[in-house]
Amino acid sequence: MTRLLDCVKLALELPGAPGPNPLAIRDQPAAPSAWEINFTGLFETPEQVRTIGFLGLVELAASSGYVDLAAWEGTPALIAAAGSFGESLGSARLDEPRLLGVRRLLARLNDPHAARPPLDQRAYANFESYLGLTRSVFDDPAAVEALIFTHSQWKPGADAAALLSPRHFAEALATDHVGAVRMRGFSGVPRCLEAIEWLVSLLERVRDRTDLHDVMLANARWSHAVWMLRERADEWAVAMSEWSAARDFEGEARWVEFRKRVFRPLDAAQRTLALDRSENVSVSPGLEDDPQVAWSIEVPPASIDARVAEMLAAGRDEAARRTLRVCARRLSARIDSGAPAYGITEVERLVALASRLAELGDADSAAAFVAPYLSMLQRSYAGGAVAAAALQLIAQSRRDELTQAHAADAPAERRRARTITRQAEEAEPVSRREAT
Repeated sequence: MTRLLDCVKLALELPGAPGPNPLAIRDQPAAPSAWEINFTGLFETPEQVRTIGFLGLVELAASSGYVDLAAWEGTPALIAAAGSFGESLGSARLDEPRLLGVRRLLARLNDPHAARPPLDQRAYANFESYLGLTRSVFDDPAAVEALIFTHSQWKPGADAAALLSPRHFAEALATDHVGAVRMRGFSGVPRCLEAIEWLVSLLERVRDRTDLHDVMLANARWSHAVWMLRERADEWAVAMSEWSAARDFEGEARWVEFRKRVFRPLDAAQRTLALDRSENVSVSPGLEDDPQVAWSIEVPPASIDARVAEMLAAGRDEAARRTLRVCARRLSARIDSGAPAYGITEVERLVALASRLAELGDADSAAAFVAPYLSMLQRSYAGGAVAAAALQLIAQSRRDELTQAHAADAPAERRRARTITRQAEEAEPVSRREAT
């Protein structure tokens, strides 16, 4: 029981008889604590939140066999204190989803036969791991600050300064600053992702034990409304994918896999138990259905030139290429639909988009977009500028391939030439001796 108290950084006094405040908090840390994550203050005081967390841990410990309440000398005081605390909350508030552990502990303490823990080594080990996870989160000020900021003041774009480049990102992770600008709750985000992954692995192991699974979900208050952390991390992933000159398909695929394996099941479980509410009113749960990450931006064709110019001015070359690809892909689909409204004029527009894409270094995509319509252009614009532009895009892609092939062959050719020269130099003294 002392380990449970130490884990959550809480010192509770269990007197022999209940007083006005049987569960008295003796420490008041000055720094923000994990109990302040996603804390609105509308229904609970900070003291009540800590007490709820501690009682939830006790319920998990009893369910897993980690503690034997029947053999503990403090159980009578715990029964009196927990009962008084439940009465102070009232039956209506006890029905709140986050108080699931408190409700079950009160039922357990009122039933003497339920106090003896089952003999389940696997459940014991999983709770031990959960205790370690809780301790690690509470002991990590950077992770606590990241979660508090995410659920209180974070908005899309708040991390933009740290996501400009790998250099800015590394500085923010190391110092929580970019230049003179403070990046609140930034360096702890990677640790939060690790903790979420750890929690999901534990929930998977106890999915057949609802008494552990659901209470563990309710007790891990720091993880509630996980879709908020996912929205913030998605913004990181999209920015990172633009850092390389070529699209980082491998990195994008890894992030999509993480989202599906970690965020999707946890978000679904939290919504089932109504644990998906965040105090951050600035962000709506736009990813509840877990769509694909918006790696590219869809821009209306009429605004494409201005938007691409803005991205290039900001140094977001890869984002500009992606925006052009999305627009060209959408335009190709409309042309292929065969609708009367889309014809040769749209093909002209597609050639213009592809030409711009080739100027930005993606000649292969540009050629692939116009190749299916080359015959149409040659029939309609024989010898014209539009057909010539399409031919030039296709020729550029082919020549780039030949250039790359020659570049790949050049080192081998140079090595072979050096070998022939070295062999000739080694053979020359022998030839001279033979001549002499």
